[in-house]
Amino acid sequence: MHEPLRITSIRNYHLKNLKKVKTVTIDMNAGYVNVINEILDYDEDLKTHYHLYQSLLEHVKEKNFTALSEVLNTVNSSLYLRYMKTSIKTLKKLLPYIRHSLMYQYNNGRTEGTNNKIKVLNRVAYGYRNLHNFKRSYFRF
Repeated sequence: MHEPLRITSIRNYHLKNLKKVKTVTIDMNAGYVNVINEILDYDEDLKTHYHLYQSLLEHVKEKNFTALSEVLNTVNSSLYLRYMKTSIKTLKKLLPYIRHSLMYQYNNGRTEGTNNKIKVLNRVAYGYRNLHNFKRSYFRF
């Protein structure tokens, strides 16, 4: 039988008593799981949408393309609302590209970031009087 834990301030302990302190770990997600399960019990449509979404997320996180494509191709679209149907249809259409993104570690994030910086500079540098100063601001980053 375990002895009950006492909640006391850490300043009440002396160094010799620190051996007696027990460590208690609390799983913060356990509370969220209970709340989510209770909410999902209220609505069957919400439950089916949530489970489909979670399975898609899990397969993408695991980079398991075969399971992802199987879920997308076997899902019955008539059970889902319009927004989820649109998402499923888009994911099916983009499945070859999703396969490549899961297979390879390369992406175009750096290029997109550079393009974004150039567009921001264009917006900020609208009033430049001199083209030379404007070009110099591009090559600063």
